[in-house]
Amino acid sequence: MAGITFQSVAKRYGETDVIKNLSLEIRDGEFMVLVGPSGCGKSTALRMIAGLETVSSGQLRIADRIVNDVKPKDRDVAMVFQSYALYPHMTVRQNVAFGLEVRKTPKDEIDRRVQEASSILGLDPYLDRKPKALSGGQRQRVALGRAIVRDPSVFLFDEPLSNLDAKLRTGMRAEISRLQKRLGTTAVYVTHDQTEAMTMGDRIAVLAPLAEAGDSNLMQVGAPLELYHRPRNVFVARFIGAPSMSILQGRLQGRSIHAPGSPGFDLPARWDLGAHEGIEIGLRPEDVRLAGQGKPAASARFTGRVDMVETLGHEVLIHLDIDGTSLIAKSHGQEPSPKMGDMVQVEADLDKAHFFDAVTHQRLPERD
Repeated sequence: MAGITFQSVAKRYGETDVIKNLSLEIRDGEFMVLVGPSGCGKSTALRMIAGLETVSSGQLRIADRIVNDVKPKDRDVAMVFQSYALYPHMTVRQNVAFGLEVRKTPKDEIDRRVQEASSILGLDPYLDRKPKALSGGQRQRVALGRAIVRDPSVFLFDEPLSNLDAKLRTGMRAEISRLQKRLGTTAVYVTHDQTEAMTMGDRIAVLAPLAEAGDSNLMQVGAPLELYHRPRNVFVARFIGAPSMSILQGRLQGRSIHAPGSPGFDLPARWDLGAHEGIEIGLRPEDVRLAGQGKPAASARFTGRVDMVETLGHEVLIHLDIDGTSLIAKSHGQEPSPKMGDMVQVEADLDKAHFFDAVTHQRLPERD
């Protein structure tokens, strides 16, 4: 096993920066998820670990070794791709064994490792089948088996579940997580799906395109609930959580806040916003409810027009338009729902609210 360290790493294509000033430490045995929208550099960072992309500047270490110029085959990493990358003319057994055969591993050792991986992943019934006779989930397990038999120091996953349907993705998320915990191997997992990130990662690194990020792609790194409850900036606040956090513009006068659609409300005591007159108010849907459905101790009232109603069975998401800004409220499925076009009032739990600077979009300080 091995930890991985990015130290001020940059990646440029000609004059275009894709990754800039990336400093990130991935601990030995950790499951680290790199998450972010298209163009944020997450797959490029993964490919640099694998040696499939060169490092333009900075240092990349695996364990205690600088690997900037080390060939992919000498890095002791195994990669699982989105497209499975199986050989169609080979059986499952041959696909899993292929990497070991290339390395001229003794046949009895190959047989032992293939059987062990097959038992772990439940592939025994399929060992003599070819990929075309397998489902998408079974093919992905074969790809995992091919990685496991190499017994690498690091597993790399490049959006491996993107080609699966929703039910299979849920099952494979659990399968990959259990596998990594069982083997204890360092894993780096790339996805644009924040639900995958939240459910799988020991820690999550949120990356943004440089056009939005500024000096570094890395927006925040931390445990899933840390990012959810204490996002460092508006980008992370909006990216982590489904549905996304609503962001409303506001003005601070003393300790009173004025915002569109609201008669105004007092700033909760635990926040100390200083002289930040222009602020952004972050509210998660579960912390906003229709007026009259139970009032939190410290609340702010907003009035808006119903733009959309999403009925999910156990709950209903009510999208409000407040002077051109979207605010999402969550209601229990058994309660009557408003109709599109209705004007409604909602109450937000201020004890759960987040506040950001309107210019820098960075989280504002709270009292100790």
